[in-house]
Amino acid sequence: MDPQDERALDLGGIVLTPGATYVVIDEFRDWADVVHPVGEEFVYRGYSYAPYDDGTLLYVILRDGRETGIGFAGTEPEQARTLGSLAQYLRRRD
Repeated sequence: MDPQDERALDLGGIVLTPGATYVVIDEFRDWADVVHPVGEEFVYRGYSYAPYDDGTLLYVILRDGRETGIGFAGTEPEQARTLGSLAQYLRRRD
């Protein structure tokens, strides 16, 4: 996966910084209906944006080294709420 933008992303009350590790503090589902449980950790790499569905895709590396994406469709109410309050779901690990 190759993020279109490897800059920090200020979104939903949290700033995601490339190379930083984040932990899920409240379970959520992404656009693919994948559950991200409490305790899941990932390294944020970057993001891409798709205007046709107000979509944001976070490029991450999971603890086991797999690269994947966590996507949100802003046109879906539940997804828009999660994305708009991302600080309630993620915390940066020091």
